[in-house]
Amino acid sequence: MRTKVAFCLWGDRIAPRYDRSQMVWIVTLEGNTVVHETTLAAEHLEPTSLCSAVAAQEVGTLICGGVMDQCRRILTRSGVVIIDNIIGSPRAVLKRFLAGTLSPGTVVD
Repeated sequence: MRTKVAFCLWGDRIAPRYDRSQMVWIVTLEGNTVVHETTLAAEHLEPTSLCSAVAAQEVGTLICGGVMDQCRRILTRSGVVIIDNIIGSPRAVLKRFLAGTLSPGTVVD
């Protein structure tokens, strides 16, 4: 079964706030194997437009720093699971996610 995980980025780190992401890195997984990667430019999108763009990509899980309540509601209604308050480099965070050891508030480096 394929699933998509989105990581909100600020440079080479997880963005401290969802609505301030420069880019969203979307990873498609087949089990624990990455089968596709893509990015979505987010820097100039309004928060609700970013929510729509993420939902349109059929993302199942979103990993970010903080997330506004309005965005949380929109994404949750779209079926997106949010793992927030994450700090770290995206590849290290992905490894923790794949290992099943990523939970809200995790600091990864």
